[in-house]
Amino acid sequence: MNDFERESSTMDMKEEMMSDAVDDAMEDEDEGEGEEAEGDKILKEVLDEIGMGMNDAVSAMLEEAGGRGESGMDC
Repeated sequence: MNDFERESSTMDMKEEMMSDAVDDAMEDEDEGEGEEAEGDKILKEVLDEIGMGMNDAVSAMLEEAGGRGESGMDC
């Protein structure tokens, strides 16, 4: 019976360690989303400084691509 209790305790500790590892990995992914949002914020600030909004920049790129006969899509 002592062997069973010891093995059960070992399994509980392993399960807790695995759960913590998964939680840490998921938190790292969430932080990655924050980095993307931070990058978008910096891009917006730079575009604002030069007098362009993100929508203006995208529209300008689309117009430029359309003027050259490029649709931006692969067919």
